[in-house]
Parts: sequence; structure tokens; C-alpha cells
Amino acid sequence: MNQRFSSLYRFVYLVTIIVVSQIGARAQFITKTGTHLYVGNHEIRLYGGTLYLTYDGKQYLTGGAFASRSKAKEVDAYLQKWTAAAAKCHMNVLRVTDWLPTNSGWKNPEIYHQLDYLTKLDNQQHIYTEIDLSAFRNWLTAHHKDAYDAANWRQFIRYIGVHFRDNTDIAMYGIAGEVPAPNYKATNPTAEQLIAFFKAVSSELHRFDPNHLISSGGFIFMDDPHSGIPWRRIFSLPDIQLAAIHAYAGSPTGVAGSAYRRVGSWANSKGIPFMVEEFGYHQNVGDGVRAGLFEANYKYGKQYHAAGMIFWNWGGETTENDGSKTAMDVNPQTLLTYLTVSQNCELRGLLYPGMSSLSK
Repeated sequence: MNQRFSSLYRFVYLVTIIVVSQIGARAQFITKTGTHLYVGNHEIRLYGGTLYLTYDGKQYLTGGAFASRSKAKEVDAYLQKWTAAAAKCHMNVLRVTDWLPTNSGWKNPEIYHQLDYLTKLDNQQHIYTEIDLSAFRNWLTAHHKDAYDAANWRQFIRYIGVHFRDNTDIAMYGIAGEVPAPNYKATNPTAEQLIAFFKAVSSELHRFDPNHLISSGGFIFMDDPHSGIPWRRIFSLPDIQLAAIHAYAGSPTGVAGSAYRRVGSWANSKGIPFMVEEFGYHQNVGDGVRAGLFEANYKYGKQYHAAGMIFWNWGGETTENDGSKTAMDVNPQTLLTYLTVSQNCELRGLLYPGMSSLSK
């Protein structure tokens, strides 16, 4: 009897250790060492798309639906559909943006209920979430407040940090991408104002949430040495942990090769993770052409050892259901582009020699 009890005890003990270790492996934050991102001891590359509410097959759901209790069922169904579809496309990250409508208070609990629901769905599909805080920057602008005055962000950042700091399904924050270039317009923020803004906001965010990676948000105009954006100084701030770009060229079928070269090579030399937080093309260039452009971006990402490649946009919009004919979504209806994304997301570890493993 004692021997049976001892065997049973050992069995229960071993099962408990296995379960606890599996829970621990999942319940870890993404960290960085040099130019690489890790989950525990396993290196990870974040490959996926940007998610915001567009066409659900029957109707359009604008970003305002995140704040609408009456639209909760439709939003839930949309998020369920596209997170599951992202997993089938081998993505391991979704960046959520445009989630704060201008006609809502920024602390509307319905919004955070939906964001929490999205991170839960992503977890079920083994996908991480990036929270794009530029939604708040756009909210400030719409309410005629200085979006680059860190004082206007203080309460929001505290709320966000406390709300999300223990959520291991979140990969990172992007603060405010696509900042205005100081040299393009006299009313744009100056270089020193941008540095002060990102320093203050990233420091405050790290104070209330020391667990998640913080990006400035991807910068555009990185192919122009005369833009005046002090990107090297911003990417070197103590609480900005990645060098992030939005890789758009100046033509509908161009590839922002010079932006990859300038920022990617600089980040590699400084031991900072290089992140392509957004790239994309309109569907009206043709599916075959667009697939080739996507592939060119992925190749640049490989060349400059990108820690993440996130495209714009993941959803059901097409030129057939989009009245403005400006659709940029990737979905199974844009088959060649979809297959290009799927293949690159599936092979994201094999593309980079030396990766120890894949997480999520």
C-alpha cells in the first residue's frame, strides 16, 4: 500500500512539474538581447499583420465599433474570424490599431474589454498582440490637443501601463508612428520636441509597465536624410527598445530599400532589434505585382535581420467591396499575396540561420 502511494505520489509530482513548466513557458514576456527577441531562452521573430475593423463579409465595422456595446457581437465575431485566419496563415503577431474612436472617451471600458478579448483570442491561436498607441495620438489631434506634448499623455499612459502590464499575450507597444517630419512644415514639431516627447512617454510607460517592449512606433520618411526626424537619437533612448520603421516608398509599386539600408544597418551595428512595423500596397496594383513587392520586403527584412515584419493590413476588404477602391487588405481573396505572406510567416525561423527555436 505504501509502495502504491509512493508511486502515485511520484506520478502526481511529475505531472505537476510538467504542467507548471508548460504554464511558465507560455506565461513569459518577450525580451530582447542585442538585436534579437526572446521568449525565455527561445528566439522569436514577430511575423504578422495589422488588424483594425474593416469589412466583415456583410458590413463595414469602423474603429468606433470597439467602443460600442451595441456592436459587441459583431466586433467579437470579426476578431474571432480574423485571429483564427491569421493562425492558418502562420502569423505569430497581430498589431491592433485605430481602436480608439474620436467620439468616445479614451477610458471607455468597452474599448478595453474588446482589447482584452483580442489578446485572449490571440493567445488561443498562439499569436502575440502589439498595442499601437497612435490611436491615442490621433484622438488628441481630433480633440485639438497637442499630440506631442507628453503632459497630455500622462493619465492615459498610467492607465494603459497598469491595465496591460501583467498580460503575457502582449508583445510590445508602439507609441506614435509616422511622426511629422520637422523639416517638412514649420508647424510640425521640432526634432528636440520629438526627442523630449518620446523620452518622457517611454519613460512613463516603462515606469507603469516594466514588462513589455516599447517601440516609438514605426517612422516613415526614413529614405530621406533631410526629413529632420532625429531617429537615431530616439531609437537610442533608454526606454525605446527597438528601431522601428514603416517601409513605404514614394511610388505605388516602390520598395523602401534605402529605409531598410539606413535604419536596418544602423540598428544592426548598434545591437538594437530592427522592426518593420508596417509595409503594404494597394490591391489595385494587381495581385501578382503585389505578391512580388511583399516578397521584396521580406527579403530586405532577412538581409537586415529584422526581428519583426508586420504588414498593412489583415482583413476582408477588397477592391470589390471597397467603394473607394483603395483596399490594402491581405486575405485569401488576394491569393498570391496571401500565399507570399503565409510562406514567409511559416518560414520565419528558417530564414535566419542560428535561431534556437520558434515560439508561438
